[in-house]
Amino acid sequence: MNYVDAPPTLGVRTTQAPTTKARTTKAQTMEGNDVNTQLDDMTARGARRGIAASAAFLAVFGAGAALAHGGHMHNDAGPDAFAAAWSHGLLHPLTGVDHVVAALAVGAFAARRGAPAAGAFVGALVVGFTLAALAVALPLVETTVVGSALALAAMAILAKRVAITPAVGALVLFGVYHGYAHAGAGASGSALAYAAGVVAATAIMVAAAAAAVRAATQRLGVQER
Repeated sequence: MNYVDAPPTLGVRTTQAPTTKARTTKAQTMEGNDVNTQLDDMTARGARRGIAASAAFLAVFGAGAALAHGGHMHNDAGPDAFAAAWSHGLLHPLTGVDHVVAALAVGAFAARRGAPAAGAFVGALVVGFTLAALAVALPLVETTVVGSALALAAMAILAKRVAITPAVGALVLFGVYHGYAHAGAGASGSALAYAAGVVAATAIMVAAAAAAVRAATQRLGVQER
C-alpha cells in the first residue's frame, strides 16, 4: 500500500512547483510596478523643482540684465517687443542642431537617471544668460557647445554606467555654455522674454525626450540595472 500511495504524493508536489513559480512571478511584477510608480513620482517632483529653480534664475537674470544695460532693456520692451522676443526665444533652440541634440540627450539621460539631471541643465541655461548679460567672458563657447552635444549623447547612451555626481557637474557646465551661446543671438526687445522663451523651448524638448524614452522602455519591458 505504501508503494501505491507514493505516486499521488509525488504528483501533488509536482503540481505545486508551477504554482509557486507563478506566485513568485506575480510578486516580482507587482514589485516592478511599485518601482515604476516611485520613479514616476520622483520624476514629477524633480520636474517641479527644476521649473521652480529655473523661475528663480530667470528672476535673477532679469535683475542682472537690467543693471548691465542701464535700463535700456526696459525702454525697448513694450508689449510687441516682449512678444517678439518670446517667440524668438522659443524658436531659436530649434535652429541649431547642437542645441537640439543636447536637449534631447539630456532628456534621455534624465529618463534613465532621474529628473534632477534635467533640472540641472535647464537651470544652468539661465546662469549662462546671466553671465552674458553681465558681460562675463567665457572661453571657447562655440567649441564647447558643439562638443557638449556629442558628450551628452554619449552620456545618454551610457547613462547607467556614468557616475551621477560628475554627470550632474557636466550637465551644469554644458547648460551654462548653451545659455551663454543663446544669449549671443538674443532679440533686440526684451532680453528677459527671449531668455524665458529659450528656457521654455529647451525644457519642452528635454521633457519630450524623457517621456519618449520612458514610454519606450515600459512598452518594450526593458528593466535596466
